[in-house]
Amino acid sequence: MAIRDLQLPSSLDLGAVSTRDGFTAALRMMRKPGGVVTVRSGDCAVESRKFFTLPGGFPLDHALDALVGIESNSFWVLNNGAINLIPAQGLPPIMQVRVPDFEWDTSDFVRRTMDRLFLSGPVRTFLEGAERERGIISIVQPSKPPRIINGVAVPENPGERHVIREQRLIDLLNSIVASYGDGVWSYQEWSCGGKKYFQIFAQ
Repeated sequence: MAIRDLQLPSSLDLGAVSTRDGFTAALRMMRKPGGVVTVRSGDCAVESRKFFTLPGGFPLDHALDALVGIESNSFWVLNNGAINLIPAQGLPPIMQVRVPDFEWDTSDFVRRTMDRLFLSGPVRTFLEGAERERGIISIVQPSKPPRIINGVAVPENPGERHVIREQRLIDLLNSIVASYGDGVWSYQEWSCGGKKYFQIFAQ
């Protein structure tokens, strides 16, 4: 189904949110995979927030247009089935980094998969070269707890193994969240006090 044919199943009342949070909430409601790239300008800059409400039945593409209209510094695009929110000035260089190969299994947490991607290989090398430190560290659980039925541990779904070769980072991030069904990733970078930071999050 084309994105222009999709409608919000219920009202989207988010209160005071950033464009990034509103965009993520809309994708999660529609169970559509995608991701957000945010580059904060200015030293120690914070994201602006505005009240945002849309009624149920509102077309998804119009909802995304309205979200982008909160601020004029971003736009949304379709990228191989995923929906991305991109800074108006274009992608930051890290999103163009090519990853020669990456392997993951959907039986693992999507956040841990993202951590592996950013803490190894060419992505880590790029971040170290750019002297960009991780801002907020996500909490990563070592393994999924077993599901118990009638006192007996039920084996977890084995998940699916995926291998990607020669993709830009932004395309690989989309591939990862799409493999989990309807995930959304968020990458931010900013500077504060002479230091450069980044954050990666997925849900």
